[in-house]
Amino acid sequence: MDPTDLISPQESSTSQEISEHGVLHLCLPVTPSANTILGWAWSQSSHLSIYKRDAASAVWTAVTIALGSVPRARGTYWAECATLSIIRCSRSRRRIDDDNVVGGCKYSRDALVSTGVLIDDNPGRLQMAYPVEDRAMGKWQGLHGPATHFFLTRREGNKND
Repeated sequence: MDPTDLISPQESSTSQEISEHGVLHLCLPVTPSANTILGWAWSQSSHLSIYKRDAASAVWTAVTIALGSVPRARGTYWAECATLSIIRCSRSRRRIDDDNVVGGCKYSRDALVSTGVLIDDNPGRLQMAYPVEDRAMGKWQGLHGPATHFFLTRREGNKND
C-alpha cells in the first residue's frame, strides 16, 4: 500500500499528522541534492554546517507538531522499525536521480533518530521505499512552496540490528 494514498495533499499541506494506518507524515523544507551537499563539503563548509542545523531543526519542529512533543524527551520512540517514502517537490523543472534525493535527506534522516521518532536509521530499522519521487511543484507542494515529504510507516522488523 502506498502511504501517500492514505493522506490527502489538502490535509497534509497545512500540518503534519499521523493517519489511522500508522503513517507519520512530515512536511519539511525542500532538501538539496546530494551533489549540492558534496559541493558544500569541499568548497563551502559553512553552508554544510548551516544546512545540518536547519535540517535537524525542521525535523524537530515537524515532529513536535505531528506528535505533540518530541518522543525522545518522553523517553520513548515512535517506532522501532519503519519504512520511509520520500516525495521531493521543487520549483526546478529538472528532475534529480532518486539516489541524489536520498543522499540530500541524510541529515533529516539522522534527525529522525535524534528526535526519537526512530531508534536507529540503519537498514535493519529503516527501509527506504522505492521509487523515491522528485516532482515539479503541484499537489504535494508545501504550504509555502517547495517541500520534501517524509512518510514513515511503522513495520515489524529485525530489532537486533
